[in-house]
Amino acid sequence: MNVVTGGTGFIGSCLAKMILDEGLDVATFDIKPTSPVLEPYGSRWRHFRGDLRDMSEVMTVIKESQPDVIYHLGGMLSTPSEENPQASFMTNVVGMFNVLESARLLGIDMVVYASTNGTFGLDLEGLTVIGDRTLQRPFTMYGCGKLFGELLGRYYHRKYGIDFRSVRLPAVVEPGAKTKNVSVYNAWAIEKSFFGEPYQIFVTPETRAPIIYFKDAARAFQKMHQGVRWDETPAVREWNWKVKFHLDDMVEDFIRELTDHRSWYI
Repeated sequence: MNVVTGGTGFIGSCLAKMILDEGLDVATFDIKPTSPVLEPYGSRWRHFRGDLRDMSEVMTVIKESQPDVIYHLGGMLSTPSEENPQASFMTNVVGMFNVLESARLLGIDMVVYASTNGTFGLDLEGLTVIGDRTLQRPFTMYGCGKLFGELLGRYYHRKYGIDFRSVRLPAVVEPGAKTKNVSVYNAWAIEKSFFGEPYQIFVTPETRAPIIYFKDAARAFQKMHQGVRWDETPAVREWNWKVKFHLDDMVEDFIRELTDHRSWYI
């Protein structure tokens, strides 16, 4: 059994589906009531509707599931966090504490965490490589909360021996994205074109952004607990990580998802 927080979101439900397809059972935890992606799995999937800000609700899903791994993907995204930093603190900071403390109290060995490249600031001019020893000085509430989560995970590893692992995601491209953020134009440009709707990209043509397809993001979390040592070695060197969906593949699969499973995303 595995627990996925944020498990009815795009990456969370994709990860849960991958785990279910491996023959393992999954429990998800989210404020949303269900996921059409996971409903076909019946009793092998159990959903707990709850709020990361509530320690008792977090503890309930973990106590009743007794997972081998907690995949902590739940939280507020960048734009909502800027619009309501107080709520972001409660969800992303207090929520992270609730997950780690529940894992400690209930004897769960491993927590895999969804972080972000937003833990780095804008003062990195001149660097060709960003690594684990690069200065992290985020300028958004979202980045601040995620950096706290990374540091708290390191502390729980050192203090209590929890096997804590983290993936810093770039901008995620996914069909059906509803929440506006600084890089959502990557997804909306494909989706609006698919539906024949006009769309004006809100950045200049020279703008560049690191991106990852949501299925690759889910794969990263799925692989993260499989034989990876906790030593912060870069993923490419440590576990031979390679993206499966390059740009053309991503667009092709994005369109296929909207064609084959429109009800999942609209």
